[in-house]
Amino acid sequence: MKIFYPLIYIIQSSRKISPKKAVFVEIRGQDMSNNFTLLWDALVKRGYDCRLHCLGLSSLGFLEGNRRCVRFIRDIADAPAVFINDGSNILSSLPLRSETRVVQTWHACGAFKRFGLATAEHGFGGSRREQILFHSYKNCHIVTVSSPEVVWAYAESMGIPKERVLPTGVSRTDIFFDKDLIDAASHKVRGKMNIPSDKKILLYAPTFRGENSRNARPPEFFDPAEAANLLGSDYFIIIKHHPFIASPPALPDNNMTGYVPDDVTIDEVLMAADLCVTDYSSLAFEYSLLRRPIFFLAPDIDDYIDERGFYYPFAEFAPGPIVSTTAELARAILAGEFDLSPVDAFRGKFMSACDGGATERIINLI
Repeated sequence: MKIFYPLIYIIQSSRKISPKKAVFVEIRGQDMSNNFTLLWDALVKRGYDCRLHCLGLSSLGFLEGNRRCVRFIRDIADAPAVFINDGSNILSSLPLRSETRVVQTWHACGAFKRFGLATAEHGFGGSRREQILFHSYKNCHIVTVSSPEVVWAYAESMGIPKERVLPTGVSRTDIFFDKDLIDAASHKVRGKMNIPSDKKILLYAPTFRGENSRNARPPEFFDPAEAANLLGSDYFIIIKHHPFIASPPALPDNNMTGYVPDDVTIDEVLMAADLCVTDYSSLAFEYSLLRRPIFFLAPDIDDYIDERGFYYPFAEFAPGPIVSTTAELARAILAGEFDLSPVDAFRGKFMSACDGGATERIINLI
C-alpha cells in the first residue's frame, strides 16, 4: 500500500482521462449492492461507461485479492468518477490525479453505531494509530449522507473535513418513495414465502455480533418458536440475518416462520414488512421512511456499547419500544399501541435529505 499499489497507479495514470467513465467498487462483496444500482442506471442513461470491481476482500485469499486490486487500480487511473460504499485503505494509498473524484456513498444511513476513527477506543476496529497509518477515507472527495444532523459524525469517523460530507440524501433510499415498487415488493415476498394476504408480516432483522465478517455470529436472544406461539395466527415471522452470517440457526418446523430467500433483497423485505424488529442495525433508518412500527430487541446493550459504542444514547435514539426478551417483545406487539410520532421525529432528524431525489442530486454534483 505504500509502494506497490501507488507505483502501479502512477504508471497507469499517464493515460489521458476518459471523460465519461465511472468505476464502482465493492470492497467486500462479490456483486453489485443496492448502494450503487440507481446511480449506475442513471449514469448509463447519460452515456457513461460504467465499470464494476468486486474486490471480495473479506473472503478471498491474498493472491486473488491482490490481482483484483491491481485490476481495479489500473481501471480507475483514467476515471473521473469513482464510487465506493465502504472504507478502503487501498484506494486511500493512491496519489489520485486531480481530475478524479471519489464519491463515498457509504452502506448505511443515519449515524448509529460508531465506525472508523470513532471506534479506536472500543473493541471493534483497529487502534487509532493503525487507522491513521492506513487511512481508509483520505481520498474521499464527497461523502453522501442522509441528513445535515449526521455530517459531524461522518467527518469525525472518517477523519475528513466536514465540507466533504454532503447531506444529499442516500441514493438507494429513492425506491422507498415509489408506491408501485413497494406494492410489487410486498407481492413478491408474500408469493415466494407463501404468506396469506390476511397475515401481518413481522420482520426480524438484527445486525451481527463479533468484530468482523470472519467471526460474525447471529444474536441468540430471539426465539422464533416462542414468538410464533405467543403472537398467534395473525402474524408470519420472516427473518433476515446480516450478510456476514454464513450459517443461520435452524427454524421451527411450522408455517409461521421462514428465512428470506436469497433472491429477495433487504429493501424488498423492508417494503413488505408490516412491522420490524431489529437491535442495532442501521436498517431502522430506511424503515422509518415507511412510517411503520419498529421494535428493538436489545438485551446486550451494555456489552455492545463497550465493544462498539454509539453516536447517540440508545434509549433516546430508538424510535420504538426497547425490549429484552421474546416474551416481552410479543406483549409489546400484541398491545397494539403503535405510536408513530417517535418514528416521524426520528425520520425528520436522521433522514430529512432522503426524499426520493437523492440519486439525481448526487449525479449533478459530479
